[in-house]
Amino acid sequence: MSNAVAFVSRLVSDLIEMPRIFVQDVMLSDPLSAISVLFGSLFVGVAVLVFGYVVVGSLIQSITGGGLPAIGSGRGE
Repeated sequence: MSNAVAFVSRLVSDLIEMPRIFVQDVMLSDPLSAISVLFGSLFVGVAVLVFGYVVVGSLIQSITGGGLPAIGSGRGE
């Protein structure tokens, strides 16, 4: 039981400390690191937004009863 409490306590304290360490020791160590972090964040953010847009669109389509189109189905002839 003591090990579980110690683990959770250490995890919470490290989560609080992590942003400071990341910004001071990693991002601000040199300009190239800052640029890499910013572009990496941009790529991940765009990917998350696109995935969220697709998920919300499919949820709306399935809720309204439209169903999902079959693969390869286009406009009728």
